Amino acid sequence: LHKTEREESGKRLHQSDEAFLKEAEALIYEEFAVVLGIEPVKVLDYIMDEISKL
Repeated sequence: LHKTEREESGKRLHQSDEAFLKEAEALIYEEFAVVLGIEPVKVLDYIMDEISKL
């Protein structure tokens, strides 16, 4: 949300914020991958496919 707000106002995230965001995303993808039994790189596509079925 903060990232989107900054981008809409023409500003970028600070480097440290960007690094924390990427690390958090990686951890979340790894957690979902374990639960779903898929590779972490496939998590986002899997979730988007499932949402599109709703």
